[in-house]
Amino acid sequence: MARAQLEHSNIALEDAILTELAGGLGGLEAMEAALAQSEAHILNAIERCNLLKVQMDDEGYVDLPPYRSMDMLGLGRAMARQRMVQEDAWMDVLEWRRHDGFYGVLKNIRGALVDLAARTRQLHAGMIKLAAMNPLGKIEETLENNREGNIKREFAELYSTWNWFCARFSASSLLSTEVWYAFNNNGSLLNDPAALAKIA
Repeated sequence: MARAQLEHSNIALEDAILTELAGGLGGLEAMEAALAQSEAHILNAIERCNLLKVQMDDEGYVDLPPYRSMDMLGLGRAMARQRMVQEDAWMDVLEWRRHDGFYGVLKNIRGALVDLAARTRQLHAGMIKLAAMNPLGKIEETLENNREGNIKREFAELYSTWNWFCARFSASSLLSTEVWYAFNNNGSLLNDPAALAKIA
């Protein structure tokens, strides 16, 4: 939902620009509301990470045995060849797990969410500044002419950070899925027999 609200904020900004180009008065209220909701969802995700760690501690969580025996490097490369995962993201997740298992992944996922929340607040603050600096009808002019108050850089940085996060979250999810399938003898998501043979 947090990423979806970022997309809504971008749509709201485009709507304001299009309104101005059509001779109307654009406003940023819808964008502000979407960014506020996006941050709220990120903060909720951070709290869920905190609760998950407590649950893991209470229940004495340990990684399933296949994690130690599987060829994770080969598995990631095979998945990357099938466009299921980004190889650099897979390698990052393996590094996160190297010493602390899933605890290391959870720590880094939480840290990334904290960064996303901060960047969302930064964009939100920039949007408020843009609205205060420009009378209605000047948003498009400010953005397209790179004038003071332009928030395109903050938008780009936030989008790029989200893409980085999603790639690693997906890689972690796929890794956990493959370990679970191996533990229960349920095969693999890979549909390439040659790839499976190489990592068996």
